[in-house]
Amino acid sequence: MSQKKLLAAALVAGTAVLAGCDPTGAGLGTTLPSVTPTPAATATPVAFLGFPSNATLTGRVTFNGGAPGVLDLEYKTPGGNRSPVTAKTDANGYFSWDNIAAGTAVQVIWDDGNKAAVTTADFNVPGIFVSDAIQAKSGPDKMNPMVNMDIQWQPNPTPAIGATANGTFGISSVIANLNAKYLVSIFGSDKSAKLTVEIPAGSTTVSLASNTGYTGLAAGDYFYQIKFFKNESGATFGGSNFYGSTKYIPFKK
Repeated sequence: MSQKKLLAAALVAGTAVLAGCDPTGAGLGTTLPSVTPTPAATATPVAFLGFPSNATLTGRVTFNGGAPGVLDLEYKTPGGNRSPVTAKTDANGYFSWDNIAAGTAVQVIWDDGNKAAVTTADFNVPGIFVSDAIQAKSGPDKMNPMVNMDIQWQPNPTPAIGATANGTFGISSVIANLNAKYLVSIFGSDKSAKLTVEIPAGSTTVSLASNTGYTGLAAGDYFYQIKFFKNESGATFGGSNFYGSTKYIPFKK
């Protein structure tokens, strides 16, 4: 698995959904990445020459520290809905907006806009990743991004895709260089929210074997997501601090 699969996801990123089912009320929906055919190799990115002089918010997306290829991004105000004004990165992952008024706080959103459930275990990016809030400003530094987001993450979730759960949910790998809390959210086969439980600090799994919200669910087909948000006092999933999640992962109970 590689950056090529990320590039494949990026090819469909331009149709990100502006609204959807969002139990957080943050107006983000739960639209997450799908597996697509691996594209042909891309040309080596050229040296970055600097952001436009009229930019008011600048940033860079990376994949494991490297160039991710061309992606489409969105932004929102904290607690607000997404703007329809998107930004396209260059092949190095650099992007900017010039329509955001100086002093306005916004969050940058990576989301490929696809609602389909994950179908292979080797997916390597979050379905959605929202940055910390950052204030737009006039005349930002020409070479240094105001926002940096590395979207490489291969969580290898438990239970495996389509497997029968034994009550333990979690991941084998946290997001590198990100101080985050992780949660497990369970959904019905119609993607209706059932319960959300935080994974204990210092662990990457949580047992729901004695959780009445989980044990009370009838046998059948379900989905789960691994969500994350900033590990600090007062931080919430969907708040003004960074957060995100995997796409829907099917399992059986």
